[in-house]
Amino acid sequence: MQDFPQPPIQMAMPQGPQQVVTIAVGLIVVACLVAAVNRLVRSRSPIFLIVLIGGLFCAVNEPLGDVLIQVWFPAIGQWTVFEYLGRPIPAWAVLCYPLYFGAMPYLFYRLLQRGVTRGSFWLATGAVFLLNVGFEAVI
Repeated sequence: MQDFPQPPIQMAMPQGPQQVVTIAVGLIVVACLVAAVNRLVRSRSPIFLIVLIGGLFCAVNEPLGDVLIQVWFPAIGQWTVFEYLGRPIPAWAVLCYPLYFGAMPYLFYRLLQRGVTRGSFWLATGAVFLLNVGFEAVI
């Protein structure tokens, strides 16, 4: 284990950014849940709600990816939802999963269902990519 890089366990999670990101992502998740329930009531289609829940379940993969690419979220002061493989996973990260693996795929499903041009499809793909890169770079 001497040669394997060890996580900086002494790092502390800054409370201000943690609050801002958790609240912002949480509000987006709540908006998606409201939209999913609305869609369920109006069109009897549970797909949006199902993919949001499925996206939440995908959060269990976060620790594995973190270990493989050596990501470490500061544990001290962190609002930890769960810990696995020695990696504490913060609330904001868990809340991102229903968005990235639920709402975004649902957006593409709806675009394809409606009929979308090749250009519009790639524009949406690029927008999702840029949003993700921007978010990951800041976080």
